[in-house]
Amino acid sequence: MVRSFKFLPVLLVLSFITKIHFSSSDGETNMFCSPREKHALLTFNQGLTDPSHRLSSWVGDNCCIWEGVGCKNRTGSVVRLDLKNTYSDIYYDDYTTDLESLSLGGNKLLSGSLPRQLGNLINLDHLDQSGSSFSGPIPMSLGRLKSLRELYLNDNNFNSSLPDSLGNLSNLQELSISNNSLEGVICETHFANLTRLKYLYAPTNSLALNVSSAWIPKFQLIELNLNSWKLGPEFPARLHTQNSISYLGLSNASISDSIPTWFWNIYSRLDVLDLSNNQIKGDLENALPRLTSNIEELDLSNNYFSGNISFFLCNPLDDRYQLLGLGRRNSQLLDAFDVFKVGEIPEKIGVMVLLENLDLSKNQLTGIIPQSISRLTSLNQLNLSYNNLSGEIPTGPQLQTFTESSYVSNNGLCGTPLLKKCNGNGFGGTPTIEDQDSDVYDMTEQFYVTVGPGFVVGLASFCEGLVFMDKWRIAYFRFMEDMKDKLLARF
Repeated sequence: MVRSFKFLPVLLVLSFITKIHFSSSDGETNMFCSPREKHALLTFNQGLTDPSHRLSSWVGDNCCIWEGVGCKNRTGSVVRLDLKNTYSDIYYDDYTTDLESLSLGGNKLLSGSLPRQLGNLINLDHLDQSGSSFSGPIPMSLGRLKSLRELYLNDNNFNSSLPDSLGNLSNLQELSISNNSLEGVICETHFANLTRLKYLYAPTNSLALNVSSAWIPKFQLIELNLNSWKLGPEFPARLHTQNSISYLGLSNASISDSIPTWFWNIYSRLDVLDLSNNQIKGDLENALPRLTSNIEELDLSNNYFSGNISFFLCNPLDDRYQLLGLGRRNSQLLDAFDVFKVGEIPEKIGVMVLLENLDLSKNQLTGIIPQSISRLTSLNQLNLSYNNLSGEIPTGPQLQTFTESSYVSNNGLCGTPLLKKCNGNGFGGTPTIEDQDSDVYDMTEQFYVTVGPGFVVGLASFCEGLVFMDKWRIAYFRFMEDMKDKLLARF
């Protein structure tokens, strides 16, 4: 038989077990499992490769005390089985079970296609196949799992399109398909009956959203991440219907529109906002202040924004920031565009003590880097490159960890880690002609001041010897007479 996948044989040998979940059997050792379930587990064990030898404890009559097995308190039925990130090189056959929770995430050696027979597990409410090496299409049969509340297929190699049968999962609350190779168009059918959906994580795929302007989603999301989707060129209008989102990721989404006014009204209480790497334009001066103190991560880098945002950064509540990205779009085609006319970096930027990432690169920032930036002790990434900053780079324990790349292309900056040293005024740079002349004059003056006294002292000592020491005087004049005779003899 061709091995189209490597998968656990739970659908074959656990047909007597009503629930599989990941937990231990601690606190549930007073129950005895039935002989049927014990036999099913032992049969199951025979089909496994167990490199960690966790199943060596599967001996004895009471399977409820076996490692990784959990039983129901009253009935002794096996309800939980911990198989996460443990087993590989194991296979599947075409049987159905009454499993309610199946979690096999983190098994990188589980590969091949996800079996279509998973659709027979109609009582599943939790399915975790994340972090494995599954490939191929996501089976249409998953649309039969009407009891499913949580579906994690992220971090695999799934390709092809997303089956629209997933729109039948009326109880689904959380869906994660991020970091795969899915492609194709997502339309209303994919969301048809997802009335309870709260969390949708689908970044790093090649998916495009195509819904009609009249479509109104039946769900209210709390977290939404569609990074790397094709959502543009217009700003996604369906976001207008979502009033509960606290996390929104729309990075690299091909949006070239301006942000509508309603967005800042509805999304004022965001915790995380990522609109980076688009072509969004517009003035942020009146928009950003609508964000409340809830905001912890804000990344608007690589867009066409304009406006003065200094006052926004100076807000005393900004100490909640963990990530702040306002960098410019990296393209020579955009050199004529002002992205942030911020002027100088505000002194009060130091109040954002929780800030972990600060990117203000490729703007037109001027002035000095405020000393208060040294108070950002949580910073692990700093990028102030390609601006017009000047003066000495502040020092501080955290700032000393950054390299020259954090400050390049700021011709007026000096000090560590740059090679350019600062003068006494805290500024560096190439000396002017006047400065060079002044330096030469100062050097000459110092030479005279240093050499002059030494010459005088030496001459005085020599003359004193001639006056007061007869032998020196006789020897000196005899030497001079000899030198005179030699010179006359040559000429």
